[in-house]
Amino acid sequence: MKKVFVLDTNILLNDPKSIFAFEDNEVLIPITCIQEIDKFKRDQNERGRNARTVSRYLDKLRRQANTSLADGVPTEHGGVIRVDMGYEAIRQYPFRNGELTNDDRILAVALAIKQTSSPRPVILLTRDTNLRIRADAMGLKAEDYV
Repeated sequence: MKKVFVLDTNILLNDPKSIFAFEDNEVLIPITCIQEIDKFKRDQNERGRNARTVSRYLDKLRRQANTSLADGVPTEHGGVIRVDMGYEAIRQYPFRNGELTNDDRILAVALAIKQTSSPRPVILLTRDTNLRIRADAMGLKAEDYV
């Protein structure tokens, strides 16, 4: 069964090629991750290089597919890479406690996708231990990406 993998920013900054590692599954990147990546693109270290690389990969995919990342672009293995704006998901996020953090926004998108993608499994991938714990407490499957 095909799955939906929701990627956290730290996955993209650690391994820019990670977007291509999911074969025929759907890779979903919350827009919050793109915004976070943008903050690192000028860094002159590995994280900055990886931020620029991810941006170039996504732009190249968008141009090659001649479609919007919001609609999803196909990968060579039959999967799809999509950027989710998450406006409605963020508005309806049930775990609101003051101002939403970027992690809250990513969780909101993952929860909304889980509610709409049934029966496909939705898996949040993050290197952040506490985010995995929060996701698990909310009923989301969360895994580390190694």
